[in-house]
Formats: sequence, structure tokens, C-alpha cells
Amino acid sequence: MTPPADKEAGFTLLEVLMASAILATVVALMLPVVRIASQVENRSQEMAERRADHAGLERVMRELLWQAQSAPEGLEGSRFSGDAGSVSFLARPDGNERLFQVSLSLEAEGVRVSLSPLPGGPAHSSTFPLSSSQWRFHYYGDPEDGAAPVWSERWDKSWMPRLLVLDMTDEDGQVRRIETLVGGQAPIDCEYDSGQGICLGADY
Repeated sequence: MTPPADKEAGFTLLEVLMASAILATVVALMLPVVRIASQVENRSQEMAERRADHAGLERVMRELLWQAQSAPEGLEGSRFSGDAGSVSFLARPDGNERLFQVSLSLEAEGVRVSLSPLPGGPAHSSTFPLSSSQWRFHYYGDPEDGAAPVWSERWDKSWMPRLLVLDMTDEDGQVRRIETLVGGQAPIDCEYDSGQGICLGADY
């Protein structure tokens, strides 16, 4: 007696349709997870880039402002001056014998740092991107009446301030701050809050 022939190997149309339906369901369930993971990765990359830009700007500001100098005779017009949007001062950056006119200006794309050698020569500048929605400079220094140091949004005195602060407010309301000592002056005993104009010491 001849044994029955084996059925031809393969999938039926119903099996293919069921597998396609299951695969489509799995893909539909996975899409939100993939989208969220992509958003998290992009957000993490943006935060890392923001921290790198912030750290680079902070390093440059501290180095240049630490080397800030009073204007020598004949250059009184180049003394330290600034307002909420820009700062200008003289400095001798490390490794340079020449005196430079330094300017920090807040622009739409970030903070522009420019150095112009004196008495003349090609200027060099670079821009540090900032993702903050608002930013401004504050100055902390001695007033003209000899009273205790105060905060100001403008500096037009014949002497340098003790501290320059760049306040940056992110879109979510978070405030970041770069505080820099000016002209190699002695460190301030406590951390000052330029937004409140108060000393954040141990007793605060």
C-alpha cells in the first residue's frame, strides 16, 4: 500500500495574514518607545553641549577678567566699563606681553569675546553659544562714598569692580550664573547672589 504524500511545506495565506497583523501590532507598540528614547538621547546631547559651552565660556571669562588691569597713563579711555549687555577692559592674557582691549558682548546667538592688541593689530573674536532666553551682566564693587560694596547693572567708575557676574535664565526659569573675580583681587569671603544683591554666607 502506498503511503500518503506529505503536504507541501510552507505557510498558508491565513498564517501569513496573522503574522503580519502581529508584527504590525508590535511595531505600533514600539514606535512611542523608540520616539521617547530618541527624544531623551537628543535632550541629553543638547544638555552635554550646553554644559560644554557654559564651561568654555566660564573658563575664558575667569582667565581674562583675572588678568584685567587698570588703564595706564594715556589709555584712560580704555578703563574698565560695562552695562547689562557688554563689558570692556584691558588685560594681559597668560603668555602674552602685550596689552589687549577685551570686550564681552551679549548677542542674539550668545556671548562674543573679542581681543584687540594695543597699540594696534588684528583683532580676534569668538562666540560662545547660549541657549538661555535671557542673560545680563552684574557688577559688584566699591561705591564712590566709601561704603560697603554694592551690586550694580552699570560700571563707569575709575576703578575696577571686585566681581563680574553673568546671569543666564533658561526657558524653564532655571538661573545659571558665572561669577568671576576681577583684576586679581582677593577672593570675596562669601558667595553673593547678584539677583538678590545679598550675601549667601553660612548665616543666611
